[in-house]
Amino acid sequence: MKTDKANKTMKSLLITGTIALTASCATGTEGKKPNVLLIITDQQSWDMVQAVSGNRWIKTPNMDRLVKRGYTFANAYCANPISVPSRFAMFTGESTAAFDIQDNGAPESKKEEIIDLARTRSMGTLYKNAGYDTYFIGKLHLAWCNGERGSNRNPFNYNFEHLEKDERLKGAQAGAKFFETRTGTNPFLLCVSLINPHDISADKLIIRENVDLENERQAKSEAGINTIRYIDPMKQLGNDFFLSDKSDPLPANFARTDHHPSDPVFDRFYGDISELEWKKYVWFYHRLVEQVDGEIGLVLDALEKSPYKDNTVIVFTSDHGDMGASHRLGKKNIMYHDCWRIPFIFAGPGVKNGIDRETPVCNGWDLLPTMCSIAGIPIPEELRGLSLWQQVTGGKPVQRDYLYLESSNGFEIMQDNRWVYLRYEMKGFPEVLYDLKNDPGQLCNIASKPENKAKLEELRAILDREVASRNLTLIETRRYNILGLGGGN
Repeated sequence: MKTDKANKTMKSLLITGTIALTASCATGTEGKKPNVLLIITDQQSWDMVQAVSGNRWIKTPNMDRLVKRGYTFANAYCANPISVPSRFAMFTGESTAAFDIQDNGAPESKKEEIIDLARTRSMGTLYKNAGYDTYFIGKLHLAWCNGERGSNRNPFNYNFEHLEKDERLKGAQAGAKFFETRTGTNPFLLCVSLINPHDISADKLIIRENVDLENERQAKSEAGINTIRYIDPMKQLGNDFFLSDKSDPLPANFARTDHHPSDPVFDRFYGDISELEWKKYVWFYHRLVEQVDGEIGLVLDALEKSPYKDNTVIVFTSDHGDMGASHRLGKKNIMYHDCWRIPFIFAGPGVKNGIDRETPVCNGWDLLPTMCSIAGIPIPEELRGLSLWQQVTGGKPVQRDYLYLESSNGFEIMQDNRWVYLRYEMKGFPEVLYDLKNDPGQLCNIASKPENKAKLEELRAILDREVASRNLTLIETRRYNILGLGGGN
């Protein structure tokens, strides 16, 4: 984050420059306001796009075509690595911790503040006030969107019309139908929010031997649909396949981090998972990524055939990633970059082609300012994030001194794409320090090394300022909210 003075100066320049760019680059040849298609997947890590990571164990042709004709931030993070907090930040640009939204529930005590924020300056509200028709398809998980804490009902308070609740194939089909049948004349913002690869949440059913599906709650849930779909192919492949080099490999940082304060918690949730089971987990996760890629393809194909193809900006991202067996851990809501880091891709009129692998950005802080710039909407002065639109359209790259991130279990400062400082809300407020230059897999906690004392103190002071600026009080006795195998949203 920039200092307040630098932030205001940068924001002023960005607002002026990006509105001008919107007029010249993103509005099309007829001078119309651009339409915007926002595609959100759930629990997809940044490297689950083949054209970005080169991962040969997945095939993502539809995401790849966005990369090949668009602009990608390959060093992008979510604000908080779990659904409701992350989505709240994406649609409001606000701190999740400041509103006590640090897990998938939203506090009764902040209900009226959250609803007021949603109704006055959330993404849907800002676009609606700018003359856009605003539509939503699929998973919501937006705090107090219509009377419930982490609701997946009508997003009334966020000023979207909910066209389709289904978050799987029917959601993608509804997105395609929108482009095939729409006849309105107003510019539109369409959010298509698809659930996968989130169905890895049914992992216990598919990676464990001899599980009675009839007696497992999740086998009867929507997530269980994919368990049933893939369990037979997995059995046909057999354990020898998964233990061989022919199977999707485990990540390079499969080992646990040394001297990590959360090891007792990790052991309780993940200590009994075998290497064979982790290999199955990785394989299943890859197949779910490919499945949602196909659903994205339905929407993109329909857009390409529609009269809106030349005046629609596409933004693609995910609410958070998945640990994917890194550190022998799965799922999300853990303070590692494996589940904090997400895809973030722009395509459409005015967007230059390229992949930025260096600039640290956050879809929680930076998405809403960027969405404002795309449509020529003044960026609310309350927002601390940066508009990325100038960089995306070939202008001056954004700069920040450091990136601040939140979770339900603590906070992070990342500086110079090298230093990562974490403070956990646990007894004693334990600290973790990583040097990504020498330890990209976050395997060595070097917070206790004497030679790092000055850097530790510097980053500690930065985090203290960020926390204080949001009127936050760290809680030493906060319950460690971790989602282990076989449960969670």
